[in-house]
Amino acid sequence: MEDLPYRQSVNAFIINEGSELLLIQKVNYDDHHWEVPGGGLNYNESPESCVLRELKEELGTNKFEILKKSNILYRFEWPQADRDWAFKKHGIRWRGQEKSQYLLNFLGNNSDIILDPGELKDYKWVKLQDLIKYLVFEGQFENHKKVLFDFGYEIN
Repeated sequence: MEDLPYRQSVNAFIINEGSELLLIQKVNYDDHHWEVPGGGLNYNESPESCVLRELKEELGTNKFEILKKSNILYRFEWPQADRDWAFKKHGIRWRGQEKSQYLLNFLGNNSDIILDPGELKDYKWVKLQDLIKYLVFEGQFENHKKVLFDFGYEIN
């Protein structure tokens, strides 16, 4: 497995005027599993283009502005079942993901958000101090706390 590459992907940290972070819930997630929007890079796609494309696909709007890229990469390995699923879907074997992480401004309003029902079942704006309740995947909260600090936000 050490020889397998990481899938290159992005995380989108979207903060609203109330200092809340946008979280999404994928259709295959349990009700208590949430994450920030994002996804994998296509061949020859830049991370910046990818983050805007993924937001348009998942949230149905392009009313976003990239403000900053974090210096922190989020890297994690997938369990075997996820590696097998990714191979069936993409025809490429990866050991996990390596995510570039971006801070974005949402220039629209909630009525502009139209979820892709094939991918997402819900979204919500969450106060930063409540993120620990929603970011339950291994290492997820710790990564997001560091990245938000890198962007100038502190979680107490």
